[in-house]
Amino acid sequence: MPEKTDIGSLYPQQEDVTDFTLAMRRAKAMADVATLLAGSLVVSASGNDVSTLTPIAANANRRKWFIKNTGTNVLTVTFGGASIDLKPGLANNDGGGAEIEDLIWKGAVTVSGTSPRYSWAELV
Repeated sequence: MPEKTDIGSLYPQQEDVTDFTLAMRRAKAMADVATLLAGSLVVSASGNDVSTLTPIAANANRRKWFIKNTGTNVLTVTFGGASIDLKPGLANNDGGGAEIEDLIWKGAVTVSGTSPRYSWAELV
C-alpha cells in the first residue's frame, strides 16, 4: 500500500482562507474592469426640498452600476420604468443605508429625495 501524504504539507492553507479568496476574486475582478467611475454627493436643501439628480448617465458600455444611500432620508433610485426606495442609515455615513447594484441596465440612473446623500460607482 502506498505511503499516505498529508495534503496540508503539499498545499499549506492560508490562516484565513476567506480573506485570501476574497483578495483573489477582487484581483480578478479588477483585471476585468477597464474603467471605474465613482463619486459621492451631498445635496444641501432646506425644509422639505426634494432634489432629483442624474449621477449615472446612459452608457452602452457599462458593465455594472451601484448606488448606496449614505444619508438619513429615504433615497429613491429610478432606472427606466422601475424605481426603488433605499432605506436610510441612522446617521450620515454610518454604513447602515441600503444599496442597489445592477449588471444589466445601460440607461440613465436618477436619484431623488429630501437632501439626498449617496455614493455611486459605474464600471465600464
